[in-house]
Amino acid sequence: MTLFLIMIAGCGGQEESAEPADPGISEPVYTEAYTVTGFTVKTAPPDTLPLRWFGEGSAVISDIRVSEEQEVAAGDTLLFLIESLHVVERERLSMELDVAVALSYSTPLDTMLLNRVDSLSFLLDSISSFENSAFLSALDGILTNINVIEDQNIRSGDVLAEISVESSSVFLVYPPDGCIIDRWPLTAGEMSFVEQHDCLAVYSGVLSGNEDEFSMYAAVPREAVFENDLDSYLITADDDTILVMRSGIMPNGLIIIQVDEPVYSKLVTWAER
Repeated sequence: MTLFLIMIAGCGGQEESAEPADPGISEPVYTEAYTVTGFTVKTAPPDTLPLRWFGEGSAVISDIRVSEEQEVAAGDTLLFLIESLHVVERERLSMELDVAVALSYSTPLDTMLLNRVDSLSFLLDSISSFENSAFLSALDGILTNINVIEDQNIRSGDVLAEISVESSSVFLVYPPDGCIIDRWPLTAGEMSFVEQHDCLAVYSGVLSGNEDEFSMYAAVPREAVFENDLDSYLITADDDTILVMRSGIMPNGLIIIQVDEPVYSKLVTWAER
């Protein structure tokens, strides 16, 4: 009997057994992008609103084209400015020119030095003439204050001018209940961003709808937003990478992002990866 049991046990050992699952490997976890609804848009009362410059880094005012109490329309050029990279180059050339001019006083017959003065002057004028960026009015109205002067350094977010506007083209936009918007889009439909406050944003232009104006917003779980240095992005189930901008948070903890186009496919998350 003992021999018979041993033989049975030996036969049973010939069957293939399932390999244990590797606990270090898991299937990707997927989620979806949700629409953000509930924005409220109201016509603003007549008011004086600031016109801010939003750019990368700093800039310097190179030319002012308007004056106070002047009536302007949306899209009119108010002034020109040279942005940060050009500011650095302009300052460098300006210092080199000052040194060359000072040396030329002591050696007025040095033709090479005089040629350098002419060359630096030409380069400086070229930057001022061709590398200027126009600052446009976002509103129809009357300029009440111009807060900058030529050659003044400015930073992103500085108020360059103030404008008195009518109520028909200015709108107050409130986010959905409980949502916090840290970064409003510069354009929403046919409206242009003017000013952000603690719980609302001011836009100007033409209001053609409510929800549709802010269709660039989507909400995703925090685990769906990947970070690389200063970039935020989503990864779809098809392994496509979509750059996004983190813009706020919903009361349920979802992250509000700005996207260039609607996201229809599933999103990969970094949960359990």
